[in-house]
Amino acid sequence: MNELAGDWYLPSDSALSEEIFPELHESEDEKVRKEIMQLIQGMHDADPRKERWLAWLEKQGEKPHGKSAREAIKEEKVDNANKVEPKFKVGDWVVSPNGVYWHIDKISNNRYEVTSNTGESSNWPLDTNIYHKFTIQDAKDGDVLIDKSDSREGLFIFKETKPSDIKTDVLNNPLTVLGYCGIGGAGFTKGSGWGDTANCTYYPATKKQHDTLFKAMADAGYTFDFEKKELKKIEQKQEENKRNLGGISSNWSEEDASRLEEVICMVEANGRWVRSDDAVKSVLDWLKSLQQRIGE
Repeated sequence: MNELAGDWYLPSDSALSEEIFPELHESEDEKVRKEIMQLIQGMHDADPRKERWLAWLEKQGEKPHGKSAREAIKEEKVDNANKVEPKFKVGDWVVSPNGVYWHIDKISNNRYEVTSNTGESSNWPLDTNIYHKFTIQDAKDGDVLIDKSDSREGLFIFKETKPSDIKTDVLNNPLTVLGYCGIGGAGFTKGSGWGDTANCTYYPATKKQHDTLFKAMADAGYTFDFEKKELKKIEQKQEENKRNLGGISSNWSEEDASRLEEVICMVEANGRWVRSDDAVKSVLDWLKSLQQRIGE
């Protein structure tokens, strides 16, 4: 009978429930928690610690899905192992395989939110490996760039780089950066030197900055031919300058037009016009010659 009874032995209600629904199986931590609660419940009611301990142990049993502390820690380790650390940070400029420049605007929900230098928006997963951080070596002839140092920030059209004579402990082979024109401390200027990699950092201009440069360029009477990579005078502006000077149009030359633009830049710079002494003397000599021709 005992053997037969053994064959037909039914487990307790809780054990049967766990047989049918394995997810109801109590963890070892939960069993220990309940055993400790039973011990504390047997303490004298006058003990002030009794209610505080029981309240704390009850709270531990209220964890979501009945997960034990051990299980929660294990899951957290798995989550950390699967977590992707971003390669770039907010504010970085990166380059795509087809040469487009993208600004990292935001990192959210394991994705980069980005805007290109032409104003397009997109987003990528954090684990993307096809982009790299922008450096001056990525710049192409005709790109609009920002050059930034501790003392200033410029906006210019990039031309090329060449080895610099500067030698530093940090950077043994710095590059001088050349451009066609840009906006510096003295406003719009034609010029080739736009700092060097020993003292400046470079990154692509945004669409808004691009538009700002080209407005300043047009106001100064210039346009840029991207196909020929050439800074050009706007003919209409030249004629306007002739009319503004009055009766010397018959004696006006290309050199006069160029000198006039330098004077305009000097006036618009309001005392911040930076040129060598020889360049200033050259402009003054031209002004004197202009005065003589007007008097003739």
